[in-house]
Amino acid sequence: MHVKNIKIENSVFQSDIGVDIQEASGITLNNVKVFSKNTKPVIDIINSDNISINKFDYAKETDLLIRVAGDRTKAVTIQQTNYSNSKLKAKAELGANENSVQIR
Repeated sequence: MHVKNIKIENSVFQSDIGVDIQEASGITLNNVKVFSKNTKPVIDIINSDNISINKFDYAKETDLLIRVAGDRTKAVTIQQTNYSNSKLKAKAELGANENSVQIR
């Protein structure tokens, strides 16, 4: 089932695994903090589109902030986020294109 039009704002999460978005459209994370034990990646997006991440906060010394995967992944935007906490900002795999993610 394709998940659509989910908006999470002004929230804090502590977890073993970070954000996992699969087979989804129209997902918005605004002013969300995720502190996960697994930081490779903190945000994992697979075969999803129109994902907007704004003012995202996460643990220091993170390995990978965002991974996009799958050939249907497109229109992922992350902005107003401190990228200095992450060793690597973004990675594209399994058919996803580096151009699928816009980091501002």
